[in-house]
Amino acid sequence: MRRTIRVTVVGAHPVVRSGLEALLARHAGIDVVSKASSIAEAVGGTSASPPDIVILDAGTPESEIREIERRFPAAKLIAFGSGDPEEELQIARRGIQGYLSRSSPPEEIVRAVEAVHSGGVHLGPTAARALDAAIGDKGRQRGRFALLTRREREVLTLVAEGYTSRDIARMLRLSIRTVESHREHLSRKLGIHTVAGLTRFAVANGLVEAD
Repeated sequence: MRRTIRVTVVGAHPVVRSGLEALLARHAGIDVVSKASSIAEAVGGTSASPPDIVILDAGTPESEIREIERRFPAAKLIAFGSGDPEEELQIARRGIQGYLSRSSPPEEIVRAVEAVHSGGVHLGPTAARALDAAIGDKGRQRGRFALLTRREREVLTLVAEGYTSRDIARMLRLSIRTVESHREHLSRKLGIHTVAGLTRFAVANGLVEAD
């Protein structure tokens, strides 16, 4: 049986928060478990169900995104913004898995939540084209690397250095289940399903040095 996707909506504008909640609540496979006006309120909340997806404002500072990742290490992020091309590109480069503009139709918002929850990414067409142009000849490989979150890059580095999931969990103070989840997301995003392949990718992108 397919598990319900738990979503937390964070944003300064109550109309936007309520609108997203009402839209997502109409979908049987999605449950908005909490709303918050700020990151501080979101991480300090008392919801019994940690979110699978956090939808936040595209202008959220990097420090606050790190706090969300610390508080909800298994959650994936979707940024909600103006649709400005430069903003879209910055979201892609920051490693956030999804981007939606305020003009996105309802069905696209649902698709984004489902895609990101399953380990994929959902970027606007402007970001996808701009990212390819900015990356140049290394195209796909560099594009995939740019879409990894900070935590996923940490896990990838440690995997490439030969550490087991148990070792990584202890070093990063995470549960083994969370580490395995990060490894699964890495494999899906990169299309690489072996430790040797992940190691080669990490070396090619400068995370570790070749022996």
